[in-house]
Amino acid sequence: GLTLNMLLEVDVLNHIDKVDAISTSAQKQHGLTVALAAMKEEWKTMEFGLFEHKSGTYLLKGTDDVQALLDDHIIKTQAIRGSPFVKPIEGEVKAWDAKLMYISELLEQWLICMRTWLFLQPIFSSDDIIRQLPTEAAKFQKVDKLYRGTMNTTFENPNCLDVSEVENLLTNFI
Repeated sequence: GLTLNMLLEVDVLNHIDKVDAISTSAQKQHGLTVALAAMKEEWKTMEFGLFEHKSGTYLLKGTDDVQALLDDHIIKTQAIRGSPFVKPIEGEVKAWDAKLMYISELLEQWLICMRTWLFLQPIFSSDDIIRQLPTEAAKFQKVDKLYRGTMNTTFENPNCLDVSEVENLLTNFI
C-alpha cells in the first residue's frame, strides 16, 4: 500500500495541486458510477402492468410508473453523459441511455398499437366484415397475432429490462 513516508519521499507536497485535481476527478467519476448503478438497480424490479382482456389476451395498464421512471432516468442519464468526468464509463452510459430510449419507444409503440387494436378487434371479429374486407382482415390478423403473442410473452415475464432484451421486438411494432 501507499504510506505517508512514501508520499513524502516523492515530494508530494510540491504536487498538491495535481493530487487535488486527480482526487476531485476520481470523486466525481465515482459519483457518476454510483448514480448509474442506482438507476440500474431501480429498473431490476420495474415491471409492465397488464390485465386480462375479455378477448383472451392482455392489455397494458398503469404505465405511469414506468413512464415516470423513464422520464426521470433519461434526464439523469443525459446529465451523466454531459459530464466532463464520464470518460471511464462512457460506453456503459451510452448503452444505458440507448436501453432507456428503446424502452420508451417500445412503450409508446405498444400503446399506439393497443389503442388501435382495441378499436379494430371487435370490428374484425365479425364474419361479415371479414368477408367484405378480406385484405384488411388479413392485415389485422397479422397485427392481432403479433400483439397477442407479445402481450402473452410480456405477461409471463413483465420485467421491463427482460422485455427490452427480446430480439426485434420494437421493429415488429414500427
